[in-house]
Amino acid sequence: MEPLSRRQQEILSLITDCLATQGRAPSARDIAERLEFPSQQAVVQHLTALERKGYIRRSGGRSASISLCNGSTARQQECLPGVDWDHCYFQLPVVEQTEPGMQEPDPEQTVEQVSLDRFGRMSGARFMLRVQGDAMRGAGIVEGDLALVRPSSSDTSTGDIVVVHLHGETMVRRCLHEQGFIRLQPENPAFDPIFVRHGAPGFHIIGVVTGIFRMQEAGKIW
Repeated sequence: MEPLSRRQQEILSLITDCLATQGRAPSARDIAERLEFPSQQAVVQHLTALERKGYIRRSGGRSASISLCNGSTARQQECLPGVDWDHCYFQLPVVEQTEPGMQEPDPEQTVEQVSLDRFGRMSGARFMLRVQGDAMRGAGIVEGDLALVRPSSSDTSTGDIVVVHLHGETMVRRCLHEQGFIRLQPENPAFDPIFVRHGAPGFHIIGVVTGIFRMQEAGKIW
């Protein structure tokens, strides 16, 4: 690989650190502020050089879609020694809608990729859903949150928060098993519960929500 300038090394170190600790690359604005660049354009020029030299990849030209190239492991180890970069994080696709029986979304359904650490893998999640609406506000889930989804069509316990596909609509609700019915309970008094029979046409449980990530300013995930 081509050698890096001092500023390029600083940017690469910041990117690898953010991916490991926050699960997402910093924005060009973040990099400019934290490393005291005179402008975001100067950062973009260095990102272009890092991509050309084979250290990073960018999707759609957006700094939030930066990922590290596999071949740059040696350089990553040099930037942050002692970190096992080959195994410490992985990427999950993000979708805005689901389909019956979805296990992993097709590439055309994916709106972005989010990097998570190995603890996210332990949850069994296979993709993330961008939450729409505030029906689950009382459970701390608001519009725009990213829900980790472990696919499961039937293995749910009463009280689980689940992603369901109901007559073409994707929604997040609390699943309460009642005699002969499932009650899809919102956590917002402005929304009514929905009662459906097991196996009702047009009703599919997609999976269980195992975690929630929230986007904050400067493209960080909490």
